[in-house]
Amino acid sequence: QIVSEVLMKKLIELPASPDTVQFPLLPTHEKFIESYQKISEIHASEDAEDYYPLEYKYLDQSLSSYRDPKSHFTVKAEVLEEKFSWEDLEPSSATRDSDEETEKKSKSKESTQPPKSVVPIRRSSSPHRAQPNSGFMNISTESMLPKKRMVMLDIDEVRELQQQNTVKRRRRNDEEARERQRKKKEQQEEAKRKRQEEKLRKQQEAAERKQRAEREREAKKLAKQQEKEAKKLAKLQQQTAKTQDFRHMQQPAVNQPVLQQPFLGMSAVPSLRPILPPGVNNFQYQQPGAPRMNLQYPQVPTIPQVQQQPVQRTLPTTEELLKTLFDNANCIDEEQKKMISDFMYGKSRAPPDPSKPIAQLLLNEEVVQAEDGTHWSEQILFEINYNSGTWRKLRRRKPLNQ
Repeated sequence: QIVSEVLMKKLIELPASPDTVQFPLLPTHEKFIESYQKISEIHASEDAEDYYPLEYKYLDQSLSSYRDPKSHFTVKAEVLEEKFSWEDLEPSSATRDSDEETEKKSKSKESTQPPKSVVPIRRSSSPHRAQPNSGFMNISTESMLPKKRMVMLDIDEVRELQQQNTVKRRRRNDEEARERQRKKKEQQEEAKRKRQEEKLRKQQEAAERKQRAEREREAKKLAKQQEKEAKKLAKLQQQTAKTQDFRHMQQPAVNQPVLQQPFLGMSAVPSLRPILPPGVNNFQYQQPGAPRMNLQYPQVPTIPQVQQQPVQRTLPTTEELLKTLFDNANCIDEEQKKMISDFMYGKSRAPPDPSKPIAQLLLNEEVVQAEDGTHWSEQILFEINYNSGTWRKLRRRKPLNQ
């Protein structure tokens, strides 16, 4: 009612009775008088508090062409600050003590902030106070009241707070940027490490495949050599068998002629003559008690013995030798290959370094396993002696951990 009276006074000075109201400046004064009578009846009724502040629906819409009535019936902060006091809402000391004891027993310890509305909270004439034994509905009225008043800040303080917030925001953005850079760098390092591991793994697999292929080539080469030797041995045995058959065919059968002798008794029959070897002639054999007989046997021609000449192996050419060296080599480069080729073909007889007349070049290196299970590094070296003009291959072994 106080607010409506103040606003109505600002709008127009109305008399105490609406019958004496005269509006010479307003053409629709009759409608305004009716609206004013309705407002007066509402203020005079017992339910006037329910319509505080006044609502816009009781005003005539035709008045908006002259003056906006809503702006005059809106509650103003200055009027409320003059009529409103925080002391009216604060409880007494006795009530505060009882509320504190009740609050300690309750489970909820949170305090609600006062509403930011300009309209004050109305207090009931007989406020309900929660009892200590009211269960979960034990809510203190003090928690519903504001704990402290709002702090009014100066515009300079607001600007200073804004600057502080700006500095904090920039610092936070810088930290986030540094964190993103750190994570990006870690991701790049992790990707680089994975690429290196993948490259090393591929190199190891390639080395293993190369060693496996070399072992397979060596096994095939050894098998071929064994097959060649077996063929040569079989051929030699076949030639020997043919030679023996030829000797047997050239030896004629010895036919003893039938001798015309007179019949003799059993005691006079000579015993059988032993078989003589070829080339033995005029062998006189006399049996005791028997007459001597001169027997002549035909002479068997001797078979000339075939002399077996050793199989001559042809030496490999320089091109074949170089091909064998370079096919099995896995540690030699093009410059070393050219150095060996020039020496083998006789193009260079002087060492590259005069202080080192003997040069050793690493041809092949592989890991072998001994009978006891240990692994050794086996190296094949090609040694060139420029002083004597000779070369040789060396095999060197050493433990893998050295």
